Amino acid sequence: MTTKKKASAKREKKSKIGIFGGTFDPIHYGHLNSIETVLSAMKLDEIWVVPARQNPLKEILSTSAPEDRLETARLALDTLNSEKFKIKDDEIRRKGASYTIDTLTKFTKLNKLAKFYLIIGADQLETFDKWHDYKKIIKIAKLVITSRPGIDLVKNKFKLKTGKDIFYVQLSDMDVSSTEIRRKIRRGENVSHMTPGIVVDYLIKNKVYDKNEVLVKDYAELAHFCSSVISDKGGLAVQGYDVRNLVQPTEFTLVTSGTSTRHTKALCEHVVNEVKKKYGIRPQGIEGMREGRWVVIDYGSLMIHLFYDFVRREYHVEDLWAQAIRLNL
Repeated sequence: MTTKKKASAKREKKSKIGIFGGTFDPIHYGHLNSIETVLSAMKLDEIWVVPARQNPLKEILSTSAPEDRLETARLALDTLNSEKFKIKDDEIRRKGASYTIDTLTKFTKLNKLAKFYLIIGADQLETFDKWHDYKKIIKIAKLVITSRPGIDLVKNKFKLKTGKDIFYVQLSDMDVSSTEIRRKIRRGENVSHMTPGIVVDYLIKNKVYDKNEVLVKDYAELAHFCSSVISDKGGLAVQGYDVRNLVQPTEFTLVTSGTSTRHTKALCEHVVNEVKKKYGIRPQGIEGMREGRWVVIDYGSLMIHLFYDFVRREYHVEDLWAQAIRLNL
């Protein structure tokens, strides 16, 4: 092959680019471990980190501003000291929900000689069929599935019925979550072992996750307020407990039911929005919104349990607080 032909072939060689999206609220060492491992295992040329403005599969908005999540992701990537990891702000700049297919379509149009690999976690694969235009996604990008802590992937490669390949990459276990980081920062606890120090400094300096205790002086009062909000939205049999005399990770607990899983989700959204309006705070975490059978809103010193009424009767959860002090709601 002549020198000219070699040069031409080199120019025409397709770049292998990984796409790694998420809310990154905030980004942490688990994310960084994932992209470093995938880059090496898949022999990719680059990985583009794409913070989402709003995850369309999550009913509750992220707890921090998109601009803060973008900047902390940028700071975290800088600590890797590699030009192979790039931050992309396309979804942050785009208003509304962030759909992966829109992002991939744009990237493929602007980078015709690139081969794209979409990197998702094993847990995301379970709901992949709910992604917008998921069939189109696997037409224009190969899927790379990464393991979750405690889960071993037995295959490196699997072929779909469509003929498309799915690649599996085993990660070293790193059990760290954004939810736990937010919770610890609000409690004033150290998180330098969970996310880079420069990210921690930014989060604290800019008060991204302000301590709820600064804005909530009386959690008994907050419990009564949430009880009223729940009742106004049709919550059933609202019960409140002062659990400070028990060994509990919180001080106050509310329990209520919805007439359906949809109602339970609506109660959650209503509480979160009304508390944000009055107190200026968001929950440290929310669990169970995907199914709506048992939703837990974590405000630190106040935990709110929202049940589909059938599930509440099945579990008899009030028995957990039989020795607690009942609140007069």
